[in-house]
Amino acid sequence: MPKPKHSLDEKYIKRLRQDLQSTLGMMVRNRPDADRISELVRQTHEVYISPSTFSRLFLNVSSSNHFYLDTLDKLASLTFPYTNWEDYCTGCQASEEQLQKVGVFCETDLNYNLVALNLTTSSWKPLHQLFDAMSGSPQYVDSYRFMYNFGELFHEILQRHPSSETEFYKRFIQYPVIRKSFIELNADPDFLLPNYIKGLDCYIKSIDNNAADAQNDLIFALCMQFYYHLKQQDVTGIQLCFKQISSKLSIETISVEQMHPFNIGRFLSVGIYHAFYCDDKRMNNKITDALHWVRCHNEQLDGYGIRVICHHLLEVLKHCKSETVHVEEVLSYLNVDLVFANQPEMLRQTIFNLEPSGIRWSRRFKQQRR
Repeated sequence: MPKPKHSLDEKYIKRLRQDLQSTLGMMVRNRPDADRISELVRQTHEVYISPSTFSRLFLNVSSSNHFYLDTLDKLASLTFPYTNWEDYCTGCQASEEQLQKVGVFCETDLNYNLVALNLTTSSWKPLHQLFDAMSGSPQYVDSYRFMYNFGELFHEILQRHPSSETEFYKRFIQYPVIRKSFIELNADPDFLLPNYIKGLDCYIKSIDNNAADAQNDLIFALCMQFYYHLKQQDVTGIQLCFKQISSKLSIETISVEQMHPFNIGRFLSVGIYHAFYCDDKRMNNKITDALHWVRCHNEQLDGYGIRVICHHLLEVLKHCKSETVHVEEVLSYLNVDLVFANQPEMLRQTIFNLEPSGIRWSRRFKQQRR
């Protein structure tokens, strides 16, 4: 197999590491992690990449320039379907150039970043003009990589400058380019930003009810709010959010064709979480209903969809310490060894490795990403 004819730029290898860990939902910190991620790729993508390759990529940075081109093509295709290494590098370069055009001269040094400077100094007018122009430009909003990188940027800015967070939501969340890049592609269910819940409120208020994706967007945001109150163990907030969600969607009206699998998984799990915290007598009924839905719609779901939904169900079943038989049924849809159901630590690792589309807050749709 020929070696790549071009030299490997470290910035592309660094981005590849980040994208792989995000897409596969697993960090590689040691050799056992390299073994696990190799097996995960084999099971979920039907592609074999050796543990030693992952070890060299993540643990021995100095050897990055020794990969075969065929191996790089396979790695790139894991992060962006139907992408080879040349296309991957071209996409990275195009995103970098687009970021530079809008004033992001350096992604890592905010002192050389005009977007960050305007935001942190309350220079609102230039940002309004920029986001308005970008929202109407397909070259920005139709580029997955640019949108993802652009959204990452604002998380970085707001983490460093928390005093700008609330004002950012109030002034800019209505712009499509911010909604998509910051809230949708870089959602934050761990709520690392202290006022992120206010951003979700602003996001909900800006939803166009006539848009084709309005219900998807609303369920997504309401479920995120539910998870916020869940994390706080705020029973009143859990009840209120569940009431809002239930008024918009029911288990009988879920459409596989219209509802994104992430939102289906969240919706089914929310009912179980709510019963666990607020109405324990109905919890087993909610679990039964969720499993019955998956059983009835299993053939309509593709591999990605079933993996996403099962991930959410495994997470809630583990949290609620559900009966083993329920866990075994979910695992059966994933062709996972049922012995894991009786081993809490192995089940935890299974859930971790089944991360459906990378870092849990990434709201990736099934359409081919460009």
